[in-house]
Amino acid sequence: MPLFVSDIKSEMKQFPRTVKQYPRLKIKSLEEVFMVGVKSLLYKSVIEGETDDYLTTVRFFNIEINETKTKQFTEIVKVGDKIKYFKSPGVRSNPVMLKCSCPDFRFRWEKPLFDNKGLIGNWRKYKRKTPPPPIGWPYANPDDLVGFCKHIWSLLNALRDSGQVSG
Repeated sequence: MPLFVSDIKSEMKQFPRTVKQYPRLKIKSLEEVFMVGVKSLLYKSVIEGETDDYLTTVRFFNIEINETKTKQFTEIVKVGDKIKYFKSPGVRSNPVMLKCSCPDFRFRWEKPLFDNKGLIGNWRKYKRKTPPPPIGWPYANPDDLVGFCKHIWSLLNALRDSGQVSG
């Protein structure tokens, strides 16, 4: 089943810290890559965190393409020697896959996203260096809810604010 940003946000409401509590972070670079053959749009960004810069990637699928510019099809993509237009992806209408290089994403969100086919690339398995915590100790994501970190949230907000993503 494909994942949508709106569905992920809904599931994250069960988590103690909601996305509304995430701070807005500075985006240092942004790259947009349109993949015509699979009708997907990839946004790669470097986002400034408190301790380091993190590579954050969001990929939207099922991007609609049109031969002519219309009210909905305004974004330009070059296909060979032809110009085509595509409709901006939406958080409710286009499936998404996510990835961030931050530790929070890796330890809290990566495995649930991998299990639900919402992770870009492979799950980076890790071996525990310390003994397991005692029973009842709060785990990072004990219910394996899908979600995303504040870096992905900042990228999605920047894309929405600039009109590159709707919803």
